[in-house]
Amino acid sequence: MLKRKIINIMPFCPPYDLYWNDPRPRVNWDVPNGQWVGIWEYDWLNQIGTEVLMLTDDFVFEIWQPDYRADRVYSHTFPDGLVHRLFPAIGRKQMYGVKRIVFPQSESMMTYLVKEIQTSNILVRVMAMDKGIARDILRIPINFPCIGQFWGEFSSPIRHLHRFQKNIPAKLHDVREHFILKKLLSRVGYFTCCDEYSRKNIMMYTKNEIISLSIGINFDFWTPRKQKMRVRAKLGLNNKQKIFLSSARLVDAKQVDKVISTLNKLDKDHDFVYIVTGHGDEAYERYLSKLGAGLLKKGKLLFTGYIREKELFDYYTAADLFIMSSLSEAGPTATIIALAMGVPVFSTATGQMAEVLVRHGAGDVVPKKGYKVWERELREILCGKKVDVLDRDIVKPIHHWPCVAEQYIDLYRRVFREYCEY
Repeated sequence: MLKRKIINIMPFCPPYDLYWNDPRPRVNWDVPNGQWVGIWEYDWLNQIGTEVLMLTDDFVFEIWQPDYRADRVYSHTFPDGLVHRLFPAIGRKQMYGVKRIVFPQSESMMTYLVKEIQTSNILVRVMAMDKGIARDILRIPINFPCIGQFWGEFSSPIRHLHRFQKNIPAKLHDVREHFILKKLLSRVGYFTCCDEYSRKNIMMYTKNEIISLSIGINFDFWTPRKQKMRVRAKLGLNNKQKIFLSSARLVDAKQVDKVISTLNKLDKDHDFVYIVTGHGDEAYERYLSKLGAGLLKKGKLLFTGYIREKELFDYYTAADLFIMSSLSEAGPTATIIALAMGVPVFSTATGQMAEVLVRHGAGDVVPKKGYKVWERELREILCGKKVDVLDRDIVKPIHHWPCVAEQYIDLYRRVFREYCEY
């Protein structure tokens, strides 16, 4: 009997531009044109695969990813058996009204996938079905079991047609996209998403089951400890200052620049330090440093760059408030960590954790673009307003890795049982 194989399709190329000032990942190869390709083994699909394979050997778990740099298929098998493959890809241009968007396209991936569908006992898991490469997969004229994964906030293309938009042709594009999605998503047997907002939007396109499934963290590691003063001294932080913390990939959608702009307005009257961990787009990082130049000079803004878990643990321990300012999120993980660590959370209204905070009357959840509200709320917090902490035991059953992995395993087994005659 063929072993059951789960093929997880990443719709995006490796984020070489985001790691512009870092060394190569541990798994990498040189390519003939003088560049290199590599695999970052900390992507969410890699982590899910690792956790699943720790609990069962029922499946072969593979991750397939397009790569603009690749000249051939590159493949690496990790010690736990997880396989990650990079496929040659080109950019495919797609118009969105008067704007041009580029998505990766990989003929070699499609060829490999058709062969797997015809010869193996597989389950395909696709992400970002409203974009690029996932659409090529859903158009394959062969029946195969498929799970659709929505990470981040999914909104129907026609949901905001009533809003003013300068890009008028985009409205026509959105109507067309709505009907394309209706047809494509009819081929997906099961859907998973993180938040209720996305669930309601997915329901516009399918009557099939939509399962709440997210990503996880190790709650045994991310455990609060009563060492705030000692850790602050270790990090060189002033115990008398209010410590704000953000941890994010530094790109425009995370809106860290909007937080800095808000804190610039509060600088004169309040004593605080805003710590930002993570790295990202080089131009955006330069912009953040320029925007926060005054705060940097006063020691009220600190960029740590990308740091690993042990050092990040200290910054969470030192923090008085965690700030999540994104336009669109799934969890996000950084907020889950804050909740696991018992840190009060200030969050924009996006993602699963914002919904959980509102449901339980905890945290401070603000509009995604309500910058005046941000300023008012942060000012009140600096003046002593308390932000209620959510009990970590509410979050742990949803996001502790063993719990998350068990849910994925149950879903995979269920789909294979349903398609056992396939």
